[in-house]
Amino acid sequence: MPNFQAPMGPSMVLEHKFDGGAASYFGVGLLSFLLTVLTLGIATPWAICMVYRWKAQHTLINGHRVRFSGTGSGLFGHWIKWWFFTLITFGIYSFWVQPRLQRWIVEHYRVSVSLPQPFAARFPNR
Repeated sequence: MPNFQAPMGPSMVLEHKFDGGAASYFGVGLLSFLLTVLTLGIATPWAICMVYRWKAQHTLINGHRVRFSGTGSGLFGHWIKWWFFTLITFGIYSFWVQPRLQRWIVEHYRVSVSLPQPFAARFPNR
């Protein structure tokens, strides 16, 4: 894993805000719980994505909404693999599941932040 080093030279402070409310969080939480229970856990990846999509939709960085691009079908293969390894190692692999799930989630967060003019010329749209 690469070491994180603070940037040298000029830096930009990012302002973070969260505008989610209790009612919508309760609705998403209840729906994801029911989805998991009624499918006997098979749809857990879709429930996880539903919760993280809600969190991303209510997060702003410098006034720009964060987007979560992960899908339940994209997580499903990992989920099955992680459960398989957890079962054959009698639970030992479960210590690796949470960090790998978190890595998958973070890799699917997207935000488009406008760069100040001097920086924008150096980083054209990709």
